[in-house]
Amino acid sequence: MKIPNRIYTTIINARMIRVAKQKAVSCKRNLTKSVSSKNRNSSVSRIGKQLESNRLLTNILGQENTTNKEKLAENRAQKLLYSRMRSAASWVIANAEKLLETGETAIFDNSDKEQVKEASVAEIKNFVNNYNIMMGRLNSSGETVDTAYAKKIQGYFTENSKMLEKLGITASDNGILQLDEKKLKDADISDIENVFHGENCLAGKVRKQAELVKERAEKKIADLEKSSYAISLNYTRYGKSENGYDRSNYNFRA
Repeated sequence: MKIPNRIYTTIINARMIRVAKQKAVSCKRNLTKSVSSKNRNSSVSRIGKQLESNRLLTNILGQENTTNKEKLAENRAQKLLYSRMRSAASWVIANAEKLLETGETAIFDNSDKEQVKEASVAEIKNFVNNYNIMMGRLNSSGETVDTAYAKKIQGYFTENSKMLEKLGITASDNGILQLDEKKLKDADISDIENVFHGENCLAGKVRKQAELVKERAEKKIADLEKSSYAISLNYTRYGKSENGYDRSNYNFRA
C-alpha cells in the first residue's frame, strides 16, 4: 500500500527525534560518568598526597622527638653534675669559714692547744674531702669555665706546696689532694694556722673560688631547667603526649 508523502515525512521526523533523544541521554550518562570518575580520581589523589605528607611529617617529628629525648637526657645528666658541684662547693665554703672563724667559738682562738689540734685536724679532713669532690666535678664537666676555676684553685696549692707538705697534704696533677692524717696531727699548730687561718690564707682563697663555683653551678642549673622546659613543651605539643597518644596525626583530614 502506498503511504502518502505527508504521513511518511511525519514518521521519519519522529524516528529522527527519538534517535536524537537516545543519543542525548547516552551522551549525558557518559559525561556524568566522566565527571564522577574525574572527581573520584581527584579525591583519591588528594587523599594520597595528604597521606604522603602526613607520613613525611610523622618521620620528621619522629626524628625531632628522638633528638628532644636525647637533649632532655643530656640536660638531666648535666643538671645532676652541677647539683653535686653546687653541694660540694657549699661544703667547702662551710669548712673554710669554720677554719677562718674568729671569736670565742673559733677553732684557733681556743687556749687549749690540744683541743685546737683536734678540732683543726677534723675540720681540715672535711675540707680536703669536700674539696676533692668539688674538684672532681669541675674536672668531669669539660667546660672551659669550670676548667679555669679548677686551674685557679689548683694554683693556690702549688703556691703553698711546701707548707702543705709539712701538714701531710700533697696534690696530684689533676688537683686532687692526698692527706697523711698522722703527719697532720704531728704538725705544729702555727704551721696549720698559717695555711688555714688568717688574712689571705689558702683557706680564704679557696673559699672565694668555691663561692664562684657555687654561683656558676646555680646559673647552669637554672639554664638547664629553662632549656628542658622549652624542649618538653615542644615535645608534648608535637610528639607523644603524657598518656602516650601520638599527636603527629592530630591535624590530618581526609
